[in-house]
Amino acid sequence: YITEIKKVNGEIITVQINAHIVKESDNKPLTIEGTVADITEKYILEQKLNESESKLRGIMSSITDQVSIIDKHFDILYLNDKAEELYGSSALGSKCFQVYHGFNEPCSDCQMRRTFEDGQVHHKECLREIGGESRYCCCISNVFETDKKGHPISVLEVSRDITERKKAEEMLKEAELRYHTTFEQSPDGIMIIDPETTRTIEFNDAMCNLLGYTREEFAKLKVPDYDATENPSDTKTHVEKVLKEGRDDFETKMCTKEGDIKDIFTTAKVIELSGKLYLQSICRDITERKKTEMALRKSEHKFHTLFENMLDGFAFCKIIIDDDNNPIDFVYLEVNDAFERLTGLKKEETIGRRVTEVIPDIKNSKPNLFEIYGKVALTGESTKFEIFFEPLKIWLLISVYSLEKNYFVTVFDNITERKRAEQKLKESEQKLTERVKELTSLYEISKLVETLDIPLEDLILGTLNIIPSAYQFPDITRVRIIYKDRVYSLENFRETKWKMSIKMMILKFPILIEVCYLENKSFISEEYDLLIEIGTQLKRILDGREIQRKLKESEETYRLLFESSTDGIASADTEGNFIDINKAFLDLLGYSREELLKLNFRDITPQKWHEMEDNLLIKQLSEEKDSGIYEKEYIQKDGTIIPIDIRFWIVKDNQGDPIRMWFIVRDITDRKIVEKEISDLAKFPSENPNPVLRATQNRILYANKSGIELLKVDIEGNIPEFLHEIIQESLSKNIKQELDIELANQIYSFTISPIKAMGYVNIYGINITDRIKAEEEIASLAKFPSEDPYPVLRVNLNNVLYINNAGQKLLKIDDNDEIPEIFRVKIDEAFINNAITEVEAILNSRIYSFNIIPIRGSNYVNIYGMDITERKQVEQKLKEVNKLKSEFLRRASHELKTPLISIKGFSDLILSLYSDQLDIPIISKLKEINNGCERLQNIINNLLKSSRLESPNIRPKIQKEDLSFLIKFCLHELQSLAERRKQSINLDIHSELHANIEKEEIHDVISNLVTNAIKYTPPRGKIDIKTELKEDFVVVSVKDNGIGFTEDQKKKIFQQFGKIERYGQGLDLGIDGTGLGLYISKRIVESHGGKIWMESEGRNKGSTFYFTIPTVK
Repeated sequence: YITEIKKVNGEIITVQINAHIVKESDNKPLTIEGTVADITEKYILEQKLNESESKLRGIMSSITDQVSIIDKHFDILYLNDKAEELYGSSALGSKCFQVYHGFNEPCSDCQMRRTFEDGQVHHKECLREIGGESRYCCCISNVFETDKKGHPISVLEVSRDITERKKAEEMLKEAELRYHTTFEQSPDGIMIIDPETTRTIEFNDAMCNLLGYTREEFAKLKVPDYDATENPSDTKTHVEKVLKEGRDDFETKMCTKEGDIKDIFTTAKVIELSGKLYLQSICRDITERKKTEMALRKSEHKFHTLFENMLDGFAFCKIIIDDDNNPIDFVYLEVNDAFERLTGLKKEETIGRRVTEVIPDIKNSKPNLFEIYGKVALTGESTKFEIFFEPLKIWLLISVYSLEKNYFVTVFDNITERKRAEQKLKESEQKLTERVKELTSLYEISKLVETLDIPLEDLILGTLNIIPSAYQFPDITRVRIIYKDRVYSLENFRETKWKMSIKMMILKFPILIEVCYLENKSFISEEYDLLIEIGTQLKRILDGREIQRKLKESEETYRLLFESSTDGIASADTEGNFIDINKAFLDLLGYSREELLKLNFRDITPQKWHEMEDNLLIKQLSEEKDSGIYEKEYIQKDGTIIPIDIRFWIVKDNQGDPIRMWFIVRDITDRKIVEKEISDLAKFPSENPNPVLRATQNRILYANKSGIELLKVDIEGNIPEFLHEIIQESLSKNIKQELDIELANQIYSFTISPIKAMGYVNIYGINITDRIKAEEEIASLAKFPSEDPYPVLRVNLNNVLYINNAGQKLLKIDDNDEIPEIFRVKIDEAFINNAITEVEAILNSRIYSFNIIPIRGSNYVNIYGMDITERKQVEQKLKEVNKLKSEFLRRASHELKTPLISIKGFSDLILSLYSDQLDIPIISKLKEINNGCERLQNIINNLLKSSRLESPNIRPKIQKEDLSFLIKFCLHELQSLAERRKQSINLDIHSELHANIEKEEIHDVISNLVTNAIKYTPPRGKIDIKTELKEDFVVVSVKDNGIGFTEDQKKKIFQQFGKIERYGQGLDLGIDGTGLGLYISKRIVESHGGKIWMESEGRNKGSTFYFTIPTVK
């Protein structure tokens, strides 16, 4: 037993006493023997451990996250209070995947499963069923207990409900996308004024343009310098009202730099910045509106003439209701001439009479009219609808609105012709859909043969799968093909009497294609034509295959081609010794045939290419295709090193053993020179998403990556057929040419610019598909513009050519009027750049967005407006949500620090004082607690940094630093990490490279990129760090040959919490992350005035991260 005793010196100690009774031979007790051991230190340590465990359980019970412990059979052993509240106490002992997800077995990507497998911490975001609804949860799992061999026997999981954060993130994306345009792109002048000094502390360009000042000039002015009100005290009164009530809308006058007086409508409100009150004023030039109002007042006497001569029918009516406030009739108070023309009802027989008197049967034929008109007249809510007017057999488009309660106005137009056109369009679209299906099937068949050496059976079965989708009734369409006395069909084929077929010869073999309907349906002529086209395409493909087979058998017949080829062709044995060489190969290197036959291909290849080509050879031995074209260098006889394009393949015998290698080589010295020249035309041509080429009359000298992929440029440099004639004409006439053409389902515009002195043309392509679609859409909008609920205009450089009803009401202008001032600048830009521009304006207390779209080959633009008031309000709310999110992250991170310090402090204390007295498993668990604390500390620091960087007021504290030294310093810190992976890091940087940076922040960026490269590159991988100078910027790149990125992963790596989980494949180093590293790096680089991006050709093809920083001038 354990007790306390007092020593002679008075010290109280804890002892463990082990005692037993000593008995005599007759079993009588004689005495007591025992041992006393001082266990004071051990006893105190056990008490502290119990206290620590109690605190830990207290934290687990009180934490707002869900905490659970799961055994290796996925049974729930423990739930904290929060988890038990959500899932119920009955969840204890149940399978976690049943409780959390309602599944019958564990998820394949379950993070707890992965923790049991590798003993590592794993993260996952998933949906869980909580309280009858699906909620997003962020889950973290770690080993809780292990067996004697260190294998996990239970896992601790902490999950947090992040549903609201997910929703906020989605809303935040749209807010962040549009916020930056709000201030500077506003067409109205905006300024922030200090009411004490009347000086403007911030303003946009529109404010300067409004009064004709430069930004430097306007910054020096005070309000009295441009205030042109007749009584200055009026301005003071407005300022006092704003300060008192928080807002005021008023009209005032301002004086421009040139002395002109402008009428200004001002919306002013109080805002608080850094604890001080300022006035924010939005100023709109209403000078033209004032003039327009005057002109409108003068033209009011013309209204009656316009009313009587308008093309639309017009009726002013009063609704009649019963005692229950239900509409039962209405009276015509006034109608125009068009009303009589469109309806056939006489004005004198209509005005002053009820509609039930004028059209007695209207309640039976159109009973819902009374409900519609009554709602408008009683509620003031306008509406628009189409109706077929049976007595006249015509369609009418009717707009109804109310000027005052119990009265309404109808404006209508005859839209019968439009309805007929819509019906024809619908029929045309149906035919077009069928044609698209036909073309798609032909395209899919052509794609089948893109797979090299596709077996004949796979080609025909693939065709059988494609054909039904192109017919009217694909579900009941069955197909079979008979070729070379063999029947090919799918399992569901059944021959019926409703069929069509075609038969044609492929060389000497007939092919029969039969299509059957399972039901009595008729084939249309287009379907028969399609079957002929499919047969023709199959014939062409199979003919080609037969011809290729025969060409291969008679390969020796074309020895002349070998000798006359302008490309170097050679063969070598499996040791690399040359066997055969053509003249072009000899001319390329300057050797005689006898000299070259004594050499090995490695003898003419620089040493730096040997390892790469050895790897290619090993790869080709296991594959049945050539190496593809790649670049390397050859050494000529005189020692000159030249760049070449090369492709090789291995010939094997019937047993599959290699017997010979063939090479095709082309000297690309000229092309390299051209590539250097073309780089002057495009800073990074290979990165240009649009095609860039240089060509002579006979061949393409250079094409960037986009040009090669789009135009299918081959190694011969053959010019696409559609460019031949226009290139020749451009060079012969020395004129710039333009060409629009559809390629790969996209429309491209090519500009061909001749450089006659050099004998070539530069070709620039741009994808104009979106612009063409926009033009088509605006053209369709303009077809019946008067029916559009939003403003639609067509204008030239001076006047309004056309404006619909909505536009007339909103902008207070008509056809042939001058262009509103709000559009002038952007219209000029649209004409000059032939590109779509956008204007936002506040009209009638609503915010409108106008798209200005130039029409190619015309001298006008179309303008389409849309009310975006609600969208702007949502954007403002999202800004507030984003601010709350950042504040939450900051506060949550600080709150997490307090318990973290206590846990880590106690674990450090125990390890430092009592590690020599503790069992190894206890020390291991304490170290795991310590490591977990450090990881959580890193996460908290990243959250705090992310929150801090989101503040628009944060600016880096830059000073002149040596960027090269900083890169070397980061590399030195991480060298041991790379050595553990046996990775090589190659450095290609300038000896000194000065830039204005905040050293600590750029250190974080470099360290993060290099750490990621080490983490996601397999053992013995390569990492290259390089710097380049581009104009006023230095480009830093970190390249690896690691796991790479898919297209979907590329889109989210720079997003907040955009972590891409990758486990296994020898990549894990225990380097945990939150998905904030690259997001933080992006914010840091952009705050320094630079950019960050990445390139990767796909999974397992490595990646390269780049960032730029301005250099010191």
